[in-house]
Amino acid sequence: MNELDKYLFDINGYMIIENALEQDETAELNRLIDAQNLPEPGLATSEARFGSSGSLFDENNQTAGYLDWGAPFNNLLDHPAIMDPLRFILGDGFRIDHYYGIYMKDGTERLRLHGGNTPFDPP
Repeated sequence: MNELDKYLFDINGYMIIENALEQDETAELNRLIDAQNLPEPGLATSEARFGSSGSLFDENNQTAGYLDWGAPFNNLLDHPAIMDPLRFILGDGFRIDHYYGIYMKDGTERLRLHGGNTPFDPP
């Protein structure tokens, strides 16, 4: 992260990482999502979630969510485009609490950011 990235993260509370995924990565993820035959999403983001883990359970009270859909989803966990910013912001001791995808279409409500809007305090 350069100084501008750090500053913008500090004042906005989020980062946009342009071109984080290559076109072929995006195409493969889309193909795997399409293969799931998901129901048509509603216009509320709560109605558009898919591949959840950490809060929804299968008959064995466990689920890996979309991590069961193939290696391309697993590769998102430690994708090179996000690891340096995550390490800078969170340090080395971070983990995933839960995750899901949002299948948005034209007219879907905006995704609201959450997390308390607390300022960034570098380590």
